[in-house]
Amino acid sequence: MSTTDLVQCGYCHRTIKRYARTPHGRRYCPDCGAIKAEDQR
Repeated sequence: MSTTDLVQCGYCHRTIKRYARTPHGRRYCPDCGAIKAEDQR
């Protein structure tokens, strides 16, 4: 576990503070809009 709260987008690889959420509860990168892989199913 890292001590920071940052996550890295698996698609654009930018470091973001947290994922944004769609109305359906899926997490996505606020920079590129890619849905987090485990939420795509």
